[in-house]
Amino acid sequence: MCNFHESVAVQAATDPITGRMHAGHKAVIRVALSRYWASRYVEGAENVDGYNFYPLATRVQQEAFAASGLNRPLSEISAMEQEHLSFLRERILELSRRMDLSENALRLPLKPAREAFMDLAIDQIYEGDPKGDFRVVRTVSRDDLVPLHHAVSALHADAKTSSVLEKLVQGRICTLYTEAPQKVYKPLVDAYEGLPESVKTASSNMAKYGGNILLGGFSGIVGHGVHYGSVLGAGVAAGSASSLNMALSGVFLLASYGGWRELFGGKYRAVKENVSAFAIQGALTLAVAVGAQQFLEHDHMKSEKARWYESLTPEMREAFLSDANRTYASLPSNLRERLDDAAQDEGLPPAVFLLICSGGDPVSRDINTYLSETKTMTYPVFVSGP
Repeated sequence: MCNFHESVAVQAATDPITGRMHAGHKAVIRVALSRYWASRYVEGAENVDGYNFYPLATRVQQEAFAASGLNRPLSEISAMEQEHLSFLRERILELSRRMDLSENALRLPLKPAREAFMDLAIDQIYEGDPKGDFRVVRTVSRDDLVPLHHAVSALHADAKTSSVLEKLVQGRICTLYTEAPQKVYKPLVDAYEGLPESVKTASSNMAKYGGNILLGGFSGIVGHGVHYGSVLGAGVAAGSASSLNMALSGVFLLASYGGWRELFGGKYRAVKENVSAFAIQGALTLAVAVGAQQFLEHDHMKSEKARWYESLTPEMREAFLSDANRTYASLPSNLRERLDDAAQDEGLPPAVFLLICSGGDPVSRDINTYLSETKTMTYPVFVSGP
């Protein structure tokens, strides 16, 4: 998506009286405008999107814009735009009386997947060189693109309408390049120009995969949120096992990737982009999982009581375990079963679990209550240290 086309499409599809934008009209105009790429007129503009003013304000891009011959006074550009936007609105309304331009009829997906769909549409509806002879194809292979293709073809079939579309793109290029130097902080432009091309490319890719980065982090965060929440009594049984941390993160990784494909339009992207998206999400999920293990300790075997237990001599451990086993044997069957399940989830023998667990979980609290009421405690259960 680039602002050279997007901003014009929004204006053309918006009713100047009511202020309401017609999403179907915008989609048709957006794709129709995309026949005229900024790089067709300004050298190197394929690397800018019109949203970020800093690349536009660089010396190289300003010189390329000056050489393009598009520079005009902004007052002249504004007057021209109003005239052409008015013509285009009338043209799209006329077209809508001949064919259905609703979102459903055009088979537009829901946001935010729509932008990926639009990118696919532009790639499929046009052929040739974007910097030269870029033309509408006669037919498209995807059924979901047929209605949009028909509408775009109808606009470009009229020479005047096609010319107006081109002039609107040229006018927006002029506006954005002219305004750019006043919209930026000059020292930052100088710093940007000094960056290696590899860094600029990497930052561009980061922006491109912003959705993947957010979803990748989300998958790990939610996975561990469920895990830690269950440890605190949220009721998700599987989450109480520390050994399932990575498994839970894997589940949410797959869920987030599925969300990227369906909600963020991943299914409209190329295979290479899908692979990259999954790799980014996987890396972030792993980072969150490992980070959570390191900085959000909750495992009983890493607790203060566990460290105290491990510091005991073998003889003392044996004595404590002997008492714990007697306590375990004195418990009613229902408590023993619950204790067995909790200890198994943590990968610990029941007696060791009795010694080092925090006492904050329901099983520990019920055992403590039972022992205090029956006064059968044979050792200081759930002690915090000597």
